[in-house]
Amino acid sequence: MPFELGMTIAWAETAQSNHYWIVLESKQYRLQKSLSDLNGYDHFVHKGTVGGVFQALLDAFDKPDLGITEMKQIYRKLRQFGVELQQTYRWNNLFQPSAFRRLVIAAAKIKSAIENPIM
Repeated sequence: MPFELGMTIAWAETAQSNHYWIVLESKQYRLQKSLSDLNGYDHFVHKGTVGGVFQALLDAFDKPDLGITEMKQIYRKLRQFGVELQQTYRWNNLFQPSAFRRLVIAAAKIKSAIENPIM
């Protein structure tokens, strides 16, 4: 996706907005090899693991109210919800718009339930 990334960076650098972009990569130094124009920009290596992605996201975004433990809880529950969606609707692809919208809404509800448990 070098083209799409280039478009994103160009838009962020020229637009009158607060647009923020990040690059996630699974392997150390591969980005410098394939996209040398990005040298000098931070990228976040996740090593192809769920925990690595969570750490990269925490490094990229300043969210002190959310930690890896909470992210793992949300992930486990959201993953189960995704399996249920696929079974219920017989979907092969959770990235289609209708499925993805349901996942986004579910993630927000799961996060809220974790932050505000019913006593």
